[in-house]
Amino acid sequence: MTKITLDPHDPAILGRLLCLFHVRLKGEDRNILSLFQSFVGALSGRPAIIVVKGRTRGGKSRLVKTVIAPYKKIGLVLDYSRVTQTFLEHLAMQYWAKSKQPEKKKEEEGNDVKPQRILVDIPERILFIDEIRGASQTTEPIKINFSEGRIKLGTVIKNRPVEIELRGIKVVVTTTTSASFADPEFENRTLPLQIDESTEQTGRILDHEADEGERLEEDDDEDEAWLNGLEVEAIADFVKRLQPVRVSIPFTHELAKQFPRKNVFERGEFPKIKRFIRNLATIHQYQRVKIRDKQKLLVGIAADPIDWQYLQEIGLPSFKESFTGISEKEQKIYDILKGGAPAIVVKKSTGTLDQEEAEYAWTVRNLAPKTEFGRRGEDTLRKLLQRMTDDGYVFEDQSKGKPYRYSVTELEPEAFNLTLTKYTADGLDKWASTRGYEITGKPQTTSVYYAPATINNATSPLSNILKAAEPNGVESCRDTPSQHETLPLAGMQQGMAGNEHLAPLTPENNQATMVPRQHETSGGPWSIPWWGQCCCTLCPHQDSDSNLFDGKASFEEHVSRHCEIWREPPEEPPTSHMARRGVE
Repeated sequence: MTKITLDPHDPAILGRLLCLFHVRLKGEDRNILSLFQSFVGALSGRPAIIVVKGRTRGGKSRLVKTVIAPYKKIGLVLDYSRVTQTFLEHLAMQYWAKSKQPEKKKEEEGNDVKPQRILVDIPERILFIDEIRGASQTTEPIKINFSEGRIKLGTVIKNRPVEIELRGIKVVVTTTTSASFADPEFENRTLPLQIDESTEQTGRILDHEADEGERLEEDDDEDEAWLNGLEVEAIADFVKRLQPVRVSIPFTHELAKQFPRKNVFERGEFPKIKRFIRNLATIHQYQRVKIRDKQKLLVGIAADPIDWQYLQEIGLPSFKESFTGISEKEQKIYDILKGGAPAIVVKKSTGTLDQEEAEYAWTVRNLAPKTEFGRRGEDTLRKLLQRMTDDGYVFEDQSKGKPYRYSVTELEPEAFNLTLTKYTADGLDKWASTRGYEITGKPQTTSVYYAPATINNATSPLSNILKAAEPNGVESCRDTPSQHETLPLAGMQQGMAGNEHLAPLTPENNQATMVPRQHETSGGPWSIPWWGQCCCTLCPHQDSDSNLFDGKASFEEHVSRHCEIWREPPEEPPTSHMARRGVE
């Protein structure tokens, strides 16, 4: 079997990743990439609480296990079916007991009252709890860990007071069948992901199961087979190449001016958007501009408007639910309730006789087929209606007995529309000068948006993919300001950018392939093609100022000097996140 390699310089990397995840799970594009970016954020210390919601047997656990597998393979995941209330607090004691040299604060001589302080930074950055009902007693420590970045436990060991501080867990992900949580403080901290329960997604799953049924191999443990597969190995190798990086977002002021400012609740929503953008920029870190704070001597990268465009495509539904309290499913119910109600037959007793009368009202029974929940989904529909009633969007009339009648109230969901029209990548130099930042490196090619759903192969050259998709032109962040306006989701899913200015991605010129040492002086075994105006992909983009060519002669002259300009190949990436941080 051929090893799969992902190139971090590939502008269509999100689509490539999606193709590999689709080997096990068809559809769920937004949810897959939303989970993946949150897990990438854990490597840079960005916290998140992700809750995947949906009906029983809807595929919630399968979704999470599919996306989390690469991180589990490199040792960044704690995975539990359920945990107790004090589990996170006592987890620190377990790691401290295993540590040969636990960190502790030295006590002053003669002071036996002061507690011994033990700091434990565990290597696992992601905690997966299979079902939120198993974590109902743990929401308090999860909230504290999210807000403070640590959990402190005061206890007694050998009759001496000890203060244990647990750090390390940055992202908590879980699943639930509940529409909402009893603890609103926990709900406010989450990024909700609604499982795709459409008939189209059911069809994709059945087709995928049918394909699996025609294969000879039968896997007793499908999760284990996926974890050890080539796709997970390729994604894990890509993740290991990503470095923890600081990200500055040049356009946050433009977004903040449009953000609602009525309630205190909104203060916690905007940071979620910033973390999402930073995570997307981290995934594309080899394609972003490098900057340095000259005063504080900090280095990092600048987010691109393309990252905002990806957020609109991937994360907009989750942010709308988080901000307004209305999910896509609930929005559909709300829109139906605003329409004309159908007639229902109601029995009324008059003396000793029962008479039937017609009444126009919405009930769970006549709402279910309209919302695609069906008879089996009526219980879930009731939960959603109850949540909307609690939030004040729906009125439940119980005065006439069952069936209860439902109607919309005068309260309408908050609008959540953010656009990016003023800032473009052309203004980066001016913004950096204003902030006192120094631009230390720019990628050789401009940033280009590729709709992830339109990339249908993880390894094919982009030119072949785009030719088949009949592109309508280059969509670059450095062309026109109009490209940074909010696009309809449908349009973004169908849109495709051309790539005539990019070199085809092939096994021969893939930058993820290292140059063998035996070929460093011979120029290598590659037969270098001429691609027109192009960039030499065998040379490091971020460090070379002379690898862009507009003529065949200059390109061939450059190729002849490969033995002079090729540098020593970099060291192999470390096998764990803790190794990258220099921790044994």
